[in-house]
Order: sequence, then C-alpha cells, then structure tokens
Amino acid sequence: MIRLKGMRIPISEPIPTPPEVRLFAKPLVAAGDLVSAGQLIGQALEIGLPIHASVSGKVKTIDDFDPITGEKVPSIVISSDGEQAHHDILTPPVISNTAECLNALQSSGAVGFDGIKSATDKLDYILINAVECEPYVTSDARAMIDNAEDILEGAVLLMKHINPKQLIICIGDNNPEAIEKMKGLMPSVDGISVRSLPSKYPQGHDKVLVQKVVGSMTDIGCAVVSSTAVSVLTNYVKTGMPYTHRVITVGGSGVKTTKNLIVPLGTAIKYLFDYCGGLTDDATEIIMGGPMTGKAVPSLDMHLTKTQKCRTCPKRKRLRARSRNSLYKMRALHLGMPYEANAIVYRRCL
Repeated sequence: MIRLKGMRIPISEPIPTPPEVRLFAKPLVAAGDLVSAGQLIGQALEIGLPIHASVSGKVKTIDDFDPITGEKVPSIVISSDGEQAHHDILTPPVISNTAECLNALQSSGAVGFDGIKSATDKLDYILINAVECEPYVTSDARAMIDNAEDILEGAVLLMKHINPKQLIICIGDNNPEAIEKMKGLMPSVDGISVRSLPSKYPQGHDKVLVQKVVGSMTDIGCAVVSSTAVSVLTNYVKTGMPYTHRVITVGGSGVKTTKNLIVPLGTAIKYLFDYCGGLTDDATEIIMGGPMTGKAVPSLDMHLTKTQKCRTCPKRKRLRARSRNSLYKMRALHLGMPYEANAIVYRRCL
C-alpha cells in the first residue's frame, strides 16, 4: 500500500477555505490580516462547522469562489508564506463529560460527527468507518495503519463520554495490515471491537454499513463516524490543532506515480498531480472521489475540501466502462436495499 507523504504547497499560492462549510460561517478576519495555521478564521453559525486556516500567510481576499457544485459562496483566500507557522494560541480542550466531548467534536472542525452530535437518545452503536470499497482509494486504509494509536485513543474517548453500548471499528478485508495492527493495539475496554468486512461496493456507505454490521435496515440508535474524524479528534485533544490537513489518495491509471498525501485543506489539485509526477498523455478526466460515485471536475484549479479523500484520473479507454458501471451500481444503491439483494445488478458490473 502507498505510504503517507507530507506535501507543502508553493509559496504565495492562494488557499481558499473548504466550500462545504462556507455558507454557515462568519468570517473573523479581513483582507490583509496575517494568519497562522490552526487559527480560527470563520465562526460557525447555527449549523455548520468552524473554519481554521490550513496555512500561515496573509488573507488575500474574502470573495466568492466556485466550488465543484457551480454555486458561488464566500471564501477566505490566504496567500501562503511557506512557513506553515502554527497559531500561538492552540489550547487542547478539557473533556470530562458528555457535553464537553460534544463541544470538542464541534470545535475541532472535523467533518463526520453529525450522527453523534444530532443524536437525541442514547446511542446503541458507534461505527468507525474505515471501509474503502472504491478502486484506487486507499487514504483511510493508510491512515488506519499509520495513525492506529490515535484512532484507538479517539475510540476510547468516545466510548467513555458518549457511552454507546458498542463501538465497532470497521475495516475492509483488503487491508489485513490495519486489521492486524488494530487488534494488536486493542485496549482492554469493554464494548470496543474490530470488525473485518468484505471490501465490496457500496460497503462503505453509511446505511449499508449499518445493515451489514448491526443487522438493521434503519440507522436509528446508530452513528457512523469516519476514521479520519476520530484521528482529528485525538490530535485536537492532544495538541489543540483543529482540522487543517487531510490524507488524500492521488491515483488512477492516468497518474504517473500514485501516492497518499497529507495535504492542507484548500490546496489546488493541480499541485497534487504535479507532486505525483504529472498525468500520462492519454489521461482525459479528473474525478473528485472514486471512479464509482466520483464527480468529474472542470479544472485543475479546483481545491481540496474537507470531505474529499481521493483524486482519480482514468485513461481514455476506461471512461465508457466507468460510466456504465457507475450507472448500475448507483441504481442499486438508490434502491435503498442491502446490496446483496441486488446481486444481478452487481454481476453486470463485474
């Protein structure tokens, strides 16, 4: 599996804030302000998440930016100084009860805790999702190996303060190294376990994961949390550094050298491909996400957001097969049924 590599963006490269949360945050900085990595630059409103600078530098502008959806939303654009200096005031949260734990989930800026934060009753299950069923995507699997200790510490923290009946770490069976490492580090805490699941699309989808692990057709009393979010939580509790970077896979047959990278949020995807040696001559499409449900991006100037974990680039001969297979698999997924009930559809995809 591809090991993690840190990546620094070019000096003075503008870094916009992630688009998923811009609509629900109030800017706390103005053009010309100096900022540092980890600094709070956008206050969450009634819904949404706080926004933190992923690089140090100067705020270039606060303007509208076109994310992949095509809509224009306010964005804080930072020109990096290349120093990656951390903010002076990074205070780890104190967590001693459920309310303080929920506050930490929110203030960390991590995406993926909605099921826990919105739960009105006691949860029966928390599922930590590290199942990657799309081709090329290995970012979560790699992070499960390199950040196994952080994920387990986060699991213990959630078990203690959220107090579900069971917390299950779900890993695809195509990642035996992570399964072995997790089981070897498993703490002696009642209710926490590791579950190996078939790495078959759409196993990583929340509702499918709940049906497979819990055996329920509904997700009532069950929260699915991404492994990335749990790792971010642990780092935040230890250091006070919120969600500013993420692991992303740059892969596909159209990429010269595939890699898993640790990248500041907001980085232009052209620099990801440049760092990986560029694209092959017959590469024709850049996909945000995996080849099954990913979306084609219109430009290499698009930027990395909080929820994206893969950039794939297929060659020309693969495009027709991708479109056909995606149609069949999406049709099965949207039926709202366990994928085993759609065996005929899936056989057509093989």
